[in-house]
Amino acid sequence: MFGPGVGGAATHMHPKSTLKIDDETGMRIGLAGLFVALVGTVLAFTVFPTGGYWIGVIGGLLGLLGMIIHFAKNWRSIFRVDQ
Repeated sequence: MFGPGVGGAATHMHPKSTLKIDDETGMRIGLAGLFVALVGTVLAFTVFPTGGYWIGVIGGLLGLLGMIIHFAKNWRSIFRVDQ
């Protein structure tokens, strides 16, 4: 019952993550969210009111997430805190 290859998902080795969050990642996510929100706003006021509204809301939330990540990664330099 116990041995190599036995134990299910708990003993499975996962490859290392390739997701790298550097100093600019939050800014890039926020900028993408801004563009999604702008497209959603244009759609909401022209041809696709309900869907455009939700696209705009998702873009706004994505922009907020990017801003949170940016401030979480760069708070020392933003508020000039000595290390």
